[in-house]
Amino acid sequence: MPSLRDSQEQFYRAIFDNSQTMAGIDDSRLNIYRQTIFHSLHHALSTSYPVIGRLVGTEFFHFLTQQYIQQYPSASGDLNRYGDAFFQLLQSLPETAELPYLADVALLEWCVQLAENSRDHTPFPIEKLIAVAPEHYPNLQFFLNPSAYLQSSIYPIADIWQANQSIGDGVVELHTGEFYCLIYRVDYQVTVTTLNADQWAFLNAIQQGMSFGSICETLLKMDVGSLLQQFIAQSVLVDFAQGLST
Repeated sequence: MPSLRDSQEQFYRAIFDNSQTMAGIDDSRLNIYRQTIFHSLHHALSTSYPVIGRLVGTEFFHFLTQQYIQQYPSASGDLNRYGDAFFQLLQSLPETAELPYLADVALLEWCVQLAENSRDHTPFPIEKLIAVAPEHYPNLQFFLNPSAYLQSSIYPIADIWQANQSIGDGVVELHTGEFYCLIYRVDYQVTVTTLNADQWAFLNAIQQGMSFGSICETLLKMDVGSLLQQFIAQSVLVDFAQGLST
């Protein structure tokens, strides 16, 4: 007699692989489970990746979700966490080879979902910053909004995302280059915006935990002070700490 664990594993394989059967359970009954689980996971992916769905169409998106569900079964009861590897599937499938930007757009969409579900933050303590003596500025370390994500691509993925929102026309001039974008949430609204090279370098330095003095020394040709003011005003930076002097 198989153990409970063996029976559970057999049932799991039979659900996610139509070629598998399970002793004692008619395949028509298994299909009910398969359809219910597929519908739930397909809905979760559709919710997380509406732009991908619009770009490829309903039928092909259905094919993609089938592939994902078979290759990446859910490992959590929280469906908000399902779909984190969708961009990896899009990178690997021969059927998406002619749409090489899809994977980067999918990663952006996943970052949008993470931003939507991230923890809230308090306003930047500007009065506390004003009180810091100038000689301590080099030791300051600034912190990104907890909902902020940085992404680079050779495709204009922020433009693709914007053009494929509900009010967009879906039209984008697709060309390659160096494109940087920032995804973050303020007042329950997620913003996806394109960054220039200076903004990208500055926020990456912040993300890496560099002190303000080190950032100024590294980004000599940039107006670091203006970038700091800009991202504080936009709630991209939400806090700071005074590190130890070196």
